[in-house]
Amino acid sequence: MARIKILDGGLGTSLETDFAVKFSSHSTPLWSSHLLVSDNETLLKCQSNFGRVPVDVLLTATYQVSIRGFADTTTSQTPEGIPPAAIPGYIETAVGIAERAKASDAQVALSVGPYGACMIPSQEYSG
Repeated sequence: MARIKILDGGLGTSLETDFAVKFSSHSTPLWSSHLLVSDNETLLKCQSNFGRVPVDVLLTATYQVSIRGFADTTTSQTPEGIPPAAIPGYIETAVGIAERAKASDAQVALSVGPYGACMIPSQEYSG
């Protein structure tokens, strides 16, 4: 019989509740994925909390990743938005952070949200 696997959940809520991270459609269009751009250490700390539970599968902080979300995210290095060519590097960063945060016997899974999750206002539940 197959073993049931426990995976993490609630990354965005945990970031808001435990780490005082604030999200908005305008300032952080990538939601929890925004920390891949702005604050890798806080993301690692939050995901490490899931790793200590421990969970069997730790999801990457990539649920809200989208080309539009990156294009709408500006930094001092990318004042016109983050270009599509840079996105794979951020996804690799997400995998690396999850690998560091997980328990030694846990697995990492790439979290990919539905198209509606990257629409503003979010339409992942309403279509």
